[in-house]
Amino acid sequence: MPTHTSWLKRYGPAIGGALLLVSVGAASVAYLEVQLRQNLLDSMQSRQNSLEQGLISWAHQQEHVTSLWAQDPAILTYAKQLLQLNDPAQLSLHPAQASLRQLLRPTIRNFLYEGYFIIRPDGINLASSRDGNIGRHTLIPDEVFDAAAKQREAVLSLPIKSDIPLPDEAGNMVAERATMFSLMPIYDQGKLTAYFGLRINPSVDFNRIFMAARHGKSGDTYAFDKQFNVLTPLRFEDDLTQRGLLAPDASSVLNVKVFDPGADFRQTGIFPGTRQPTAIAAQVAIGRPYTSLAPYRDYRGVKVIGYGSWNHELNLGIISEIDLSEANRVIYINRIIGLSSTFLLLVLFLMYTVTRNRENRKLEFAILERTIELDQERAKHQSAEEQLHLLLDNAGEGICGMDLDGYCIFANHAALNMTGYSSRDLIGQPLHSRIHHSHTDGSSYPAENCRMFDSVRTGDAQMVKDEVLWRKDGISFPVRYVSTPIVQNNLIIGAVVIFSDISAEKHTERLKDEFVSIVSHELRTPLTAILAALRMVNAGVMDTVPERRREMLDISEKNAQRLLTLINDLLDINKLEAGKVTLNRTMVPLAAFLDECVRENAGYAPQYQTEFHISTCPGGDFRVYMDSDRMKQVLANLLSNAAKFSPAGQTVEIFASHDKDSVFISVRDRGPGIPPEFQEHLFQKFSQADSSSTRKVGGTGLGLAIARELVQLHGGTLAYVTSPASGGTTFTVTLPYQA
Repeated sequence: MPTHTSWLKRYGPAIGGALLLVSVGAASVAYLEVQLRQNLLDSMQSRQNSLEQGLISWAHQQEHVTSLWAQDPAILTYAKQLLQLNDPAQLSLHPAQASLRQLLRPTIRNFLYEGYFIIRPDGINLASSRDGNIGRHTLIPDEVFDAAAKQREAVLSLPIKSDIPLPDEAGNMVAERATMFSLMPIYDQGKLTAYFGLRINPSVDFNRIFMAARHGKSGDTYAFDKQFNVLTPLRFEDDLTQRGLLAPDASSVLNVKVFDPGADFRQTGIFPGTRQPTAIAAQVAIGRPYTSLAPYRDYRGVKVIGYGSWNHELNLGIISEIDLSEANRVIYINRIIGLSSTFLLLVLFLMYTVTRNRENRKLEFAILERTIELDQERAKHQSAEEQLHLLLDNAGEGICGMDLDGYCIFANHAALNMTGYSSRDLIGQPLHSRIHHSHTDGSSYPAENCRMFDSVRTGDAQMVKDEVLWRKDGISFPVRYVSTPIVQNNLIIGAVVIFSDISAEKHTERLKDEFVSIVSHELRTPLTAILAALRMVNAGVMDTVPERRREMLDISEKNAQRLLTLINDLLDINKLEAGKVTLNRTMVPLAAFLDECVRENAGYAPQYQTEFHISTCPGGDFRVYMDSDRMKQVLANLLSNAAKFSPAGQTVEIFASHDKDSVFISVRDRGPGIPPEFQEHLFQKFSQADSSSTRKVGGTGLGLAIARELVQLHGGTLAYVTSPASGGTTFTVTLPYQA
């Protein structure tokens, strides 16, 4: 009995502590699993809510543009003229067609629309940006017409298959490609006269809004209609093609339905006799949000979990899904780590308890001896360490140190706060895999390419102005950082990384771009109407204008045109910088193209007492693969600049050539040349030369910046050669040549 009592007294606390440790570990693992599942559901729901807000905002913008044009007096005038004709040939040849195209060309170009329509109430196209559409019955569904007439406002259609081939994002003409329309009734004194519509390319913004909301590596976010037709590109089109659910080279848009292919489909590849919507689509289609984490089969027959809801304003369902295997991966890892940690702690705890009595006295002496040593060292270095830590911890920038293997050896308070890690989580761990493991788009960032570690490898300081670091919770934030090698006795022993969170700068820049875009859009439409009215008055459409009044109207028209040019330039540069400009490239005969450019810009020559002359140009069989409208914009800027800065009586020369790889288009003037102090600012936004050797000429200061961006978008370059001493400047556009 005494023996049993002694054993219980000695090991009882150890057993009790072990049981408590196991209980706490199991409870912690279970709690974390519940939280991880709930966090996944919350994340999917939050991202989809943001998607819907952006989608509705985009839809309102399309409807607003359509509504403004439908209420434009010029549109009503042309519509009434065309309503008097029934013959398609007469409709196509009517002068109103050319006037409409000139009037609407800036809107089509600036907003990346694919065309416009004026439609008779019976559905016949009276006018269009394409001759082939005139006189034909419209593709727009009847329910869109009914909704627009009933609501007396603009209505946006869901994606439908186009009746004509349209270019995709690569410029290839695709039959039955998905297209959308924005439609608005045109009223004359309260009576429905016709409809005005704009054709929209879903891949410009509609599809990208959904792609940006995808979750994880296997997640997909897509839209569908009441017939369960998929309306946006699916992430797994190749998988669908391999399984026989989608024809080769076909888009999933409007060619796939959100159906469950059956429980045995993944094993047998055989469809069941009937096909039903997936569990989530069936519930969303009747207006009930799907918020369950219970797994179900998606349109591929793959087990997934998801969140879905029906957007009544746009009349479409939206589903966000992620493969069950990926969703469970984090939970499985957490379970393994939790159980392993609990087991390891249990083993260590028991080992410590068993050996504690035996080693206790020896440990006390060792601790006492080490404490004395530490006190001596602390007394020697305490003042210097306190000052150093105080300085680093109060720095506003994040500061991390790493050794020769890339492991973190130090992190100040700012670094820990920015990344969300504790010092225990970060120090002693590979710095790259903790906070620098992925690029901005989420793709893997290999450690061997890490710019932070390059300072250790090369011994040179690395300065990076725009990259991202990753927080512990998996969210990235933009930074600017400097990585500097640490050198001791002429040997590199590590590096120090100093980084700053530039989220506020990014946000400010984004607000600036949004402000420029919104203001430009809101100014452009009323200004276009004002300019059209001034042109009609000056042309004598209303009545004869007295000469003295005509001078004032001419001044008003010129200034309105200058303001419209500035707004269009602001929109162009904003879209170029945001990467929203797509090219519609075709093989264009260069000789005819240059002749057309000179004719369209001929008005600049008499204005500045110069003339344009094409010196040399290859034959008509020489073609260039380019977007002719965008390249006309480039040439228009170069020709107008050359005319402005050429002395009176001089000739602006245009000449072209090519070799086996490149096409060269040059514009040469005989002006004073570009001053040396201005040359480094030539392609910057809002830059204009202003010196005694230049004439005072108008301009927005955006033309050359836009021209260079458009040329680079073609894969080419825009360069110049100037001679301020002898005069004359030559700008050369270089484009890839395809024989």
